[in-house]
Order: sequence, then C-alpha cells, then structure tokens
Amino acid sequence: MKQPLYPFRIFSVLIFIPLVILLSINDNAFSQQVADDAFQLPEITPAFKRGHGPIVLMDAYHNNAGLLEGNYWPFGELLEKDGYKIEQVKEAFKADVLSRGQILIIVNPLATENVNNWKLPVYTAFSPSEISAITKWVYNGGALLLAADHMPFPGASEKLAREFGVIFTNGFAIDTVHWDPLVFKKSDGSLATHPITNGRNHSEKIDSVASFWGQAFRSSYPEAIGLFMFGQNVVSYNPDTAWRFNEHTPVIPVQGWLQAVALAYGKGRVLILGEAGMLSAQVAGPKRVPMGMNSRRGKQNPQFILNSMHWLSCLLPVK
Repeated sequence: MKQPLYPFRIFSVLIFIPLVILLSINDNAFSQQVADDAFQLPEITPAFKRGHGPIVLMDAYHNNAGLLEGNYWPFGELLEKDGYKIEQVKEAFKADVLSRGQILIIVNPLATENVNNWKLPVYTAFSPSEISAITKWVYNGGALLLAADHMPFPGASEKLAREFGVIFTNGFAIDTVHWDPLVFKKSDGSLATHPITNGRNHSEKIDSVASFWGQAFRSSYPEAIGLFMFGQNVVSYNPDTAWRFNEHTPVIPVQGWLQAVALAYGKGRVLILGEAGMLSAQVAGPKRVPMGMNSRRGKQNPQFILNSMHWLSCLLPVK
C-alpha cells in the first residue's frame, strides 16, 4: 500500500508512549550538546599520509551548528588522522571557492532568520547562485557530504537536497519502540550492503550505525542507493517549533523512508545524511548523555565516517 504523503494523526499505544516522553522534554534538555572532551579516537590505518590527502572544504559560513572548533572537533580530528586536509569556508559558495577542494562538507546550515528562532517558517540557508555553483561543481567531479539534522535544519537545506532528488522532512524521526538512538543494522535490512558499509577490506566492514534525533526523507533519484532505511515503528513528528510537542503535532509514518542516501551525480558523488550527531562525539543535557561516536551503540560510527570519506574520495567503487 502506498504511503500517504501528508501529515495525519495516529492515535495508538505506539504513538502515545513516545509523545508522553516528548512532552516532558523542553528545548534545553537535548539542545545543550557539547563535544565529549574525554572521547578518544580509535586507532586506524590512515588512507593517506598525514596532510597529504584530499582537501576537504568544511562549511562555516551558513550559521552551521556543527563547527570544527565546537561540537565537531572529533570529526575533524578523525579526518586529519586519516590524512585529509581541512579548510573551513567562511564565504558564500562560488565556483572559485569550491575549486579549492575535492570534497565539500555541509553540516546543519541555518538561515540567518532562524538563528535562535527554531520555528516555522524555516528559510533556506543557500542562495540560488550557491545552489547552482554546488550542483555544477559536483556534476563536474566534486564530492558532497550534506548532513541535515532534525527541524529546523532540513528546511534550511531542502532546496539544495532537492537538486539531488532528496526530499527532506522538517521534523523529528522517532522510533516508537526503542526510542533513542536509532540503530541501523545489516541483520534486519535497515543498513544496506554498499561499498560504504563494506569498506576497503574485511576489517573495515560495518554491520550497524547509530543515529540520534534526525529527520526522515525520501529519494526520487533513480540511481540513488538508500543506506539507512526506517522500519515499521518509526514516525516523524513535525512540530511548528523545535522541541515543542503536543497532541496536535502532525505525525507521519515513515516506514521505508531513509536517513542516508548515496548517489553518483554526473562525474561526482553525493552522500546525504538526515542526522548529524552520528558524525561527532557529543554529550547532551545535565546527565551528559553520549551522542555519536562515543555512544555505546555507535562504536562502528567512526568506521562509517572513514568509509564515507573513502567513498567520496573514490577509494571505493560507486556502488
């Protein structure tokens, strides 16, 4: 039966239980996330000699919630340990800016109108000229990693994602049975078999990835491969204000929808993630709940990150 594409209410025990929990959460409980300064990166076999790998451009211009000097320093250190060179981009995307690197990473961009204003309407973070520059750069051989978390971040990057056939949902993807984190596994088919999950050899193969408080999306691009697929217990809560839930909050069933997709686009490659915490090692709230590589259930997340970078660097086959 075809999934409806519009929000509607589901009154059931499965929905009621997580909604009660959501109603008990205020916007400070999980929004106060900081990098885990006690986290230690795993030992790896570098893909490149330190400082001699591809140049990675990291967006730092679009009010990004993920910056290397903040919550995402573990991500930056892991990439540098693997040999990548990282340059933070603090200007609008244009052809000459993008030509400086081989890989572009955009994590949780936000329009100026929505800084400290996480409610509808959510405005696009990118100008039409920036979106055009990025798509042309990828088509001619560039590689893009776009990670857009829960609302309001999907709304801020929706127009860019649509260029690659990905339709974002400006909400919160919630597992109504297991709650949090979401764990995608090869054993149940929610984690796809793909060069990114297989790695370059047996030691790099992964069978699970954990994600935290992300969004659900769909893909219409014929060549796209869904890496993370939601099961029957996952729904999307779509509030008008981030972290504000009530009995009137629209709910969409998202079984079969995605939270990660990989695709070739012209001569380039694109990896889109509907959750960003999986890329870092953070602690959240007064109880310092681990979120990301430091999570007990996210121990394979570092290898997922490395495999993703190797795929974007064309060290792995496209599919």
